Amino acid sequence: MVNLTKPASILLVNTGGVVGNLLTSVSIQELPPHIKLVDVATFLQLLDISPIEEFDHTSIIVIDMPDGYESKSVKRKIKSNPALLNTPIVDIQTSSGADHDQLVEVIHKINERQHNLPPAITNAVDGKEMRLIPAGSYKRRSGISPDYSMAHGSQKTESYTNALYMDKHPVSRLEYQAFIDQTSYLPSARWDKDFAHQGLEKHPAVGITWQDAIAYARWTGKRFATPDEWEKAAFGINGSLFPWGDEYRPNLCNILESNIGGTTPEGANSPQGDSPYGICDLFGNVWEWVYDWTASSDSRMLMGGAWDTPLEYLLAPYYARVRANPGLAGENFGFRLVVSLDYRIAADAVPENNQDV
Repeated sequence: MVNLTKPASILLVNTGGVVGNLLTSVSIQELPPHIKLVDVATFLQLLDISPIEEFDHTSIIVIDMPDGYESKSVKRKIKSNPALLNTPIVDIQTSSGADHDQLVEVIHKINERQHNLPPAITNAVDGKEMRLIPAGSYKRRSGISPDYSMAHGSQKTESYTNALYMDKHPVSRLEYQAFIDQTSYLPSARWDKDFAHQGLEKHPAVGITWQDAIAYARWTGKRFATPDEWEKAAFGINGSLFPWGDEYRPNLCNILESNIGGTTPEGANSPQGDSPYGICDLFGNVWEWVYDWTASSDSRMLMGGAWDTPLEYLLAPYYARVRANPGLAGENFGFRLVVSLDYRIAADAVPENNQDV
C-alpha cells in the first residue's frame, strides 16, 4: 500500500557542487518544492538517526559533489541505512564553468530522471488503470480562487505540480459496489446494490458524497487530486480550453449541449476526447470531487462539469468549478482519484539492490 502522507521528493546532497552552490545562493526560487537541498555534513549526521523522518518518502537521492571519492563514501553510507535501502541514487558532476541556464537544465533533467516511470500503472486494490502526470509547470485556465493561489504561495497563472498517477476513468458503479461488498461500508441513502446493476456498470458511480469517496480512497490507498493537479491532468501544460485543444467539439464530451440526458460509459469519447495524458471524461459526464486546501467545513469543490452542465459554465468566468456541501449526493456527482509517487513506486523503475542509475 502506498503511503500518501507526504509528497514525493528528490533529495539533493551537496558539498560544494556547482548546482547546490547556485541553488543555495541566487536561484533557490528555481528549485521545485519537492526537491530538498541538504549539505553533506547534515545529511551524514541525520543518517545516524533512526528512523530518518525527514527523508521518509524520498523518491531519489542526487549526490552533487566535486570529489568522486567522497561521493562514493556517501553512497556506501546511504546503502548501509535500512530506511534508504530501496532508494535509487544518482551521482552528478557539473563543470565549474556551467552557466545559470545549464544548471537549471540539470535540475530539470534530474526531475525527468526521477519520473522515468511507466505511463500507466494498475492499482492493486481496485484494478483501475492510472495514467502518469509528470512533474512540472503548467498554465492554468484560471478560475482558481485567489485564496487557493495564495495558499500555494503564488497568484500567477502558472503553477507547478509534483508527479502523480490519476485514474484514467471515474470510479464506475460496478467498482464502487465491489468496494461496498468487500468492506461492508454503508454508503449514502442514494445508493443500493441494484443501482450498480442496471446495464450501467461501466458508467460513473453517482450519488456519491464526499465522505463516500473518502472511504473508497482509503480502501485503495489513493487520494483526491488538488485543483491544480486536476486542471493540469485535464487540460495539459498550456491551459487549453478543452482536454483535446482549443476548438469546441460537441461529439467529444457529454455536457448539456450534447443532448444525451445522462451519464455515458467509460471511454465513450476516447481517445479523441482524452486529455494530453490519455485520461478520459474530464470535461462533462460527472462533476468530480477534488481537495481544495481552502475548503470550509461545509463546502467542498467539484470540477469538470457534468452531463447537464451548459458549455458557458465550463469556460470563463466559471471554469467548470462548483462548491457543494460534503454530505450532498448529487445525481451528477462522481469522483476519480490519484496516487502520489514515493520511493517504493520509484524503486520499481530502477535496478534492484539499490544500484546507481
